[in-house]
Amino acid sequence: MLTGSENFAYDISAIVTRSSINISDIGYNKEMSYAPQIELILISSTETKLPALVRIVPGSIRDVENSQDKC
Repeated sequence: MLTGSENFAYDISAIVTRSSINISDIGYNKEMSYAPQIELILISSTETKLPALVRIVPGSIRDVENSQDKC
């Protein structure tokens, strides 16, 4: 974790893939389609703008579950 940072911002983005990435999984995205995808999680300090956590998880895991487990 970043030292001295008290406030963090997060973003969880779905990335659709047609490649053979082992972590991809069928997921429902904001375009309302089921597709093989991964979820990219980025948490950064609002003071320094530096990333505190970058994680890739299967696309079948919902954003709510991700934020509860990782934050």
